Amino acid sequence: MASASPQNNAAAYCYHMSLNGKTDWYLPAREEMRVLANNHIANGLTSGDYWTSSESGGLHAWTVGLTAGGVVATNTQLKLTGWRIQCVRRAN
Repeated sequence: MASASPQNNAAAYCYHMSLNGKTDWYLPAREEMRVLANNHIANGLTSGDYWTSSESGGLHAWTVGLTAGGVVATNTQLKLTGWRIQCVRRAN
């Protein structure tokens, strides 16, 4: 993520994503991402920090750090820094 502008932020990226004819993607909140990772629902994710939609003030948002075993930590990060993004869809 190069900047926190509406055109370039993680939540907007997911919101505007279209994949396999699906357009209902969103960026998960911090606790939602923790549950996905700890229950191995987010298969195929590589180790590292992932943005969440949970903000921590105007300039920071929460990330969830993952390893093969699940969640390592949650941290607040400056929105202008680059981390991984995992867009998800609601279960029907």
